[in-house]
Amino acid sequence: MESGTIPTVGDHTVEKFLADHGHESAVRTLTGWQAVKLAFLFAAVVALFLRDYKVCLAVVNFTFCGFYILVIIYKLLTVFLSLLVVREHRVSEDELLQLSYEDLPVYTILVPLYREKEVADKVVTAALGFDYPQDKLDVKLLLEEDDPETIAAVDALELPACVQKLVVPHSQPKTKPKACNHGLEQARGDYLVIYDAEDRPDQDQLKKAIVAFRRIDARAAEAGKEKSNVVCLQAKLNYYNPRQNWLTKWFALEYSTWFDLFLPGLHAMGVPIPLGGTSNHFRTEELRAIGGWDPYNVTEDCDLGMRIHATGYRAQVLDSTTWEEANCRLWNWIRQRSRWVKGYVQTHFVHTRSDIFAPEGWLSPARLLMLLPVIFLLHQSIWATGLLTVDGGEPRGALEPWATELVLLALGVVATVFVFNLLWGMRRLGTLGHPSFLCTVGGLSGMLLLNPVYWVVGAAWLLIRWQLWYDKTVDMQMYPAVNIYTAILKGDWEALAVIDGWSVVSQIFWPIAVALLIANFVFILLHVIAAFRRGLPDLIPYALLVPIYWVFISFAAWKGVLQLVTRPHFWEKTAHGFFKEPGSGKSAASPTSAE
Repeated sequence: MESGTIPTVGDHTVEKFLADHGHESAVRTLTGWQAVKLAFLFAAVVALFLRDYKVCLAVVNFTFCGFYILVIIYKLLTVFLSLLVVREHRVSEDELLQLSYEDLPVYTILVPLYREKEVADKVVTAALGFDYPQDKLDVKLLLEEDDPETIAAVDALELPACVQKLVVPHSQPKTKPKACNHGLEQARGDYLVIYDAEDRPDQDQLKKAIVAFRRIDARAAEAGKEKSNVVCLQAKLNYYNPRQNWLTKWFALEYSTWFDLFLPGLHAMGVPIPLGGTSNHFRTEELRAIGGWDPYNVTEDCDLGMRIHATGYRAQVLDSTTWEEANCRLWNWIRQRSRWVKGYVQTHFVHTRSDIFAPEGWLSPARLLMLLPVIFLLHQSIWATGLLTVDGGEPRGALEPWATELVLLALGVVATVFVFNLLWGMRRLGTLGHPSFLCTVGGLSGMLLLNPVYWVVGAAWLLIRWQLWYDKTVDMQMYPAVNIYTAILKGDWEALAVIDGWSVVSQIFWPIAVALLIANFVFILLHVIAAFRRGLPDLIPYALLVPIYWVFISFAAWKGVLQLVTRPHFWEKTAHGFFKEPGSGKSAASPTSAE
């Protein structure tokens, strides 16, 4: 394979290409080793449940709630850091005026189009609307072979010399990143950017990216570096129809929080940035060297942001806005959001793989022998806690002695592997980068999946409490004050015997209530700040109602995760064009197929 070429998809060479460059592909959701680790973890939880369901529920719940709160606090601190430390690249008008024709390189613009025949002419007009010389633009319209209607619509246009039609051969998976890889193969520009069909970027965005890249290079030269490692600038995304209905208002607040506050905070910390699906400005040569996009990942942008960081390069934030159409129809929005969550979960699994036991891996079988004392110590520590045994070493609950021993050994192995996976991740993404990735990609997705579970537990608590009060079967003042969590920490297993079903539900709900209270307060606060920051103060009342928005997001999240099992590479296309321009009576673009 020649250097710099992006492999085709039909023979699965993309996976091999990424592997040759030290990266994984989402062609498989889980590797065999990941499945084994999850099986071990599931077996450990089942064993703990058989020992004592109260202890199992308390330990699992407290662990999830702790991580839930950690993710929330991390996002809050990241946002406040972005307000205190401004690192995003801001370009002044004077800097733009200093650019001459000779200073501007060829810039490639990739525009994927699939079943969007109605907007083909608008896309060409928008692509030529930049404050940039047309003879230095390399615009590539990426069309699919099985979409003859859009191809015919483009053929009917009189395309300028700088606009080229590229037809992507029909193959699976049918995804946007696969089309972008074909565009990358033929890109002529020193720099490259992706825009979606409905995008309306700031007219000076290309020039701002050039100035920012050159400023970055100048700083690197001053520091004695041969070349800067910043290969991508993510422009901010927002919506040109934020007030269309209740859904677009919440969506605009969410985007303002993410792109105006959260991503600049990640930039300030120097940790991996999950890129947005559009307005990513790349150095073309470095993008080819990284391997382009993974066509099997339905959030190829987030995945590429992680791979950029793992390769030693960096992505940062450019203070320029691309305006998009906010999804205004609920089911269409759910389809879009479910794909995003599905892709984030895909990306989490891809970037938490570590074949540490492979002979060529950083932890060879010979080194594994050195871990046996660690496994033994963890085994003995778990034994000493009394979670599975009583005094004298007799097994507790429904476990036989031999089963108890196996479970203890499995727990020791799982704990050891967890520690080394964490170290492997830090080695790959950095000491701060890997925990940030876990909170940003896996953590935020996990929160959305946990929310319905927490709401059900909360509803059960309210129902039981109302029934006890209504029936007056229990004197709440005389109820035994035994705390599950305190008893576990003290190892006072006998005290757990007095806790009945009501108390179990009540005490399980306590950390959940704390987590939900903190989460709702933080997200409302962040959305209020974002509304002021983006100049949308009239949307603040909707920020106060954002917990309702969470219900729809969590529904979409579960839809996406279930689809990850059944159709992992299926790309649910989002329909656009439902927004009518003020005073025109016409849609900004005609609705496109959502297949």
